Amino acid sequence: MIKTRPTVSRLLIMIVFALSSFGALLYLWMAFGGPIPLRPVGYRFNVDVPQSAQLTRQADVRISGVSVGKVVALESLREQDTTRVTIELRAKYAPIPKAARAMLRSKTLLGETYVELAPNRSAGTGALPDNGTLAKGAVESTVELDDVLKTFDPKTRAAFRTWQQAQAGATRGRAQDFSDTLGELPQFTDELEQLSAVLDSQGSAVRQSVSSTADVFSAISRNQGDLRRLITAGSRTFSAIGSRDRALAAIFEELPGFEREFAATMPEVTRLADRGTPVVKRLQPVATELTPSFEALNRLSPDLRALMQRLGPVVTASEAGLPAADRILAGLPPVLDALTPFTRNLNPILRQVGIGRRDLTAFLGNVTAATNATDAAGPKYLRAGAALTPQALAYQSRVFGQTRRNAYVAPGGAAKLAGGLDVLDPTGCTNGDPAQPTGLAPLPAERLLSNVFRAPNGAVARPGCSTQGAFPGFSTLFPRVGADAPAPTVSEDPR
Repeated sequence: MIKTRPTVSRLLIMIVFALSSFGALLYLWMAFGGPIPLRPVGYRFNVDVPQSAQLTRQADVRISGVSVGKVVALESLREQDTTRVTIELRAKYAPIPKAARAMLRSKTLLGETYVELAPNRSAGTGALPDNGTLAKGAVESTVELDDVLKTFDPKTRAAFRTWQQAQAGATRGRAQDFSDTLGELPQFTDELEQLSAVLDSQGSAVRQSVSSTADVFSAISRNQGDLRRLITAGSRTFSAIGSRDRALAAIFEELPGFEREFAATMPEVTRLADRGTPVVKRLQPVATELTPSFEALNRLSPDLRALMQRLGPVVTASEAGLPAADRILAGLPPVLDALTPFTRNLNPILRQVGIGRRDLTAFLGNVTAATNATDAAGPKYLRAGAALTPQALAYQSRVFGQTRRNAYVAPGGAAKLAGGLDVLDPTGCTNGDPAQPTGLAPLPAERLLSNVFRAPNGAVARPGCSTQGAFPGFSTLFPRVGADAPAPTVSEDPR
């Protein structure tokens, strides 16, 4: 990981890169018709058109082939079998006259419907107010490709269908030939220009030919007006196509450059594919291993979705709870500071209890065992025992050799009974009784040594002992528990 402190130049480069990326994304968004956030709403009006499934939001609105606005909303009016289209025009083209006319047209034969407006400013009826609606009579009927095809009789439509199917079979597998044809288009247009020049030089002959053609169509048009309707529908269709002549010409002008760039790019794409194939093959085992994980994730997704949906009340409660928790945490340092003297005295006690936890556990266990004994009849009784020694039964004028008193038994000291207990004063470990103090007569209780505790051979049973020494963890014979020293103050990092 690089931990070098970023310089000013690097920061400026990152900022410029981020801003340029944002600008490029914004340009692409606007170029593809995306709405601009927070932009003020412009001049809008409504048009009721017949139901049109191909008209969509952000569709173009044009006047004489120039884009002047967008479709911003569509509302289906089922009672009237129409669709209310809300149009927003740019400021330089607003408002439009009340006498304006509207028509739905298609950019191509395959669809992509847009709205064509005819302002008709010479009518002198005034401007259409903002959020107004054009009169129903101002909406012209739309000529669809189906309308043109419906002018043919059933036999002609069947022949047309057969012709299209034959064309599909003829072009199947001819993609390279089609590409070569597009590459020859510039030369074809040049030759077509020369042909037009020749026709222009033969204007009289061309006029005569057209006149003769008019006579032929005049004879055909007498057949119940079918041809007239066909030409009218065709005129509307080609009028719609003609409104896009500039864009169509621009496409053909860009085709040669596109083909050159495409031909130069394809080798690079091929080399990239060749390099990427080994990487994809190496990733195949990883993908196989990840398949169970993705399957488990797919099974978990409903529960995860339900969890996310139920987080709404938690998020709502956290809006009030998190600030309150923040205030509590902000007030905790003074409380903790006030508890510091207490914990400095409590912690040593707890540590000392922890050292003797086995003895404490044994003590609590013995208390439990002593209070849960029962006899055969059922009543409970308390089990307890007491050490019967001469010094326990009566006051003595001296300390006997069997005494093993220790006020500060080290943890685990009672387990040494078999080998000898630890005592603070080792003078009794010789098992000899000290002499009777001078001038004092033996107390009657001392006779217990000979009458009760002394063995037949005259010896008193006495366990062994040894010096305990310093209490574990301390330098003295007994534990001296004191408060912990204050924690050293940590200075803040100057960085």
